[in-house]
Amino acid sequence: MVVDTAYYETLEVSVDCTAAELKKSYRRLCLIHHPDKLAPGADASKFQAIQAAYEVLSDPEARESYDAFGPEGRGGGGMGGGGGDDFMDDLFANMFGGGMGGPPPRQQQKRQKTQTRPSEVEFKVTLEELYMGKEKSIAVERTRTCGSCKGTGAKPRAQRRTCIKCRGAGQVHALRQMGPYMTRVPVECPNCDGSGYSVRSQDHCKKCQGARSTKEKKKIDFFVERGSLPGEKIVLKGEGDESPDSSSPGDLHIHLLLIPHSTFTLHPSPHGPTFPASLHTTLSLTLSESLLGFSRLILLHLDGRGLRVTQPAPGEGGVSLLEGLLPEKREDVKGPEETDEVELVERRKEEEVSSLGFVSFSFEPLR
Repeated sequence: MVVDTAYYETLEVSVDCTAAELKKSYRRLCLIHHPDKLAPGADASKFQAIQAAYEVLSDPEARESYDAFGPEGRGGGGMGGGGGDDFMDDLFANMFGGGMGGPPPRQQQKRQKTQTRPSEVEFKVTLEELYMGKEKSIAVERTRTCGSCKGTGAKPRAQRRTCIKCRGAGQVHALRQMGPYMTRVPVECPNCDGSGYSVRSQDHCKKCQGARSTKEKKKIDFFVERGSLPGEKIVLKGEGDESPDSSSPGDLHIHLLLIPHSTFTLHPSPHGPTFPASLHTTLSLTLSESLLGFSRLILLHLDGRGLRVTQPAPGEGGVSLLEGLLPEKREDVKGPEETDEVELVERRKEEEVSSLGFVSFSFEPLR
């Protein structure tokens, strides 16, 4: 018993029509309702409905599922079609000088090698490593084409067979509900995982078990360039994942993350990422240093140099600028040179005011 007759009515055939009767009616309706035959601006939805109906009814398995369960198919997941692909492309290539905008007939399809997507990883670095530059290494787990079977998934002398579901195309078409009609979309063949062929389980490669690829761990060395900034990306060509269907291995993208520093904070230049950044730190002073001035080696820079800050005139606090403390990353970078900022914070205490002449010169970096 047929639970739904909408597709049969669309194609103007009976529910017990033969395959020949179905094709004859389908071709007649296509010649009438094809968009190239319609007036400009006319509704082409009728042609889409005819195409969707024929996709189902021309495939024996899809037709049986439609008759038993309706357009949603068994389990409500939609039905895979494909019986009319070759016929439709051949028909309209002859009639209108081209196909329907879909893939060419299966016997003419050739699988294209694709580029593997890059692998993205994060790597933590210290401020000293960004400032001075550093040779680093990272351990990654990546996918690689099986070296034993060369990506075939089969034993050396095993016979590979063309996938019976996609006929070697690597793709099948599934019907999806689009408004009031069903539309056809290409999806990866679930039977062969898009390879276009299948291998019997007893003929699977022992190393990859038919998966065609394996996982490997590798330690990769790279260099953090002097003057790099947090968030920058280091690209390592060909060090990412590899697929048996790819033309070459993908790249590895390493994104730099900054470990917080105990003394300095890094501030990118307001002029943009191509300009040198600056280092900021905050120091606390005694009242006598703030009022009488001072000149002291107050802290160590990232490369181990001692930094001297001189404040000759009394002040209520402020910012002391030290020239050129963060190196430019590239010699071709142009623009104003950024500097460090050392903020001088005054601490007022009654005991310091009463014994101003006896206050020692000391500093305490704020954490």
